[in-house]
Amino acid sequence: MKNKLEFAKQIVLEAGDYLRLHLHDDLMISKKTGPTDLVTQMDQQVQKDLVEKITHRYLEDRICGRRWPSLADFRRFRLGD
Repeated sequence: MKNKLEFAKQIVLEAGDYLRLHLHDDLMISKKTGPTDLVTQMDQQVQKDLVEKITHRYLEDRICGRRWPSLADFRRFRLGD
């Protein structure tokens, strides 16, 4: 579990670096479910990068989030090594 924690810290810091680098870029803002539920292209890129890094590193693990279409899509959800 310690290795996963260190990995998580690393990729979150990388995401922060990406956001700081693009802090003054023009934002493309989209609505997700309503006028107060907004997402930017930076939100989407950071999520894409995090998911790719996690799934590449931990092939057997699954990601569970509130925006996934269905939890039934995931065969297994592991919390530990």
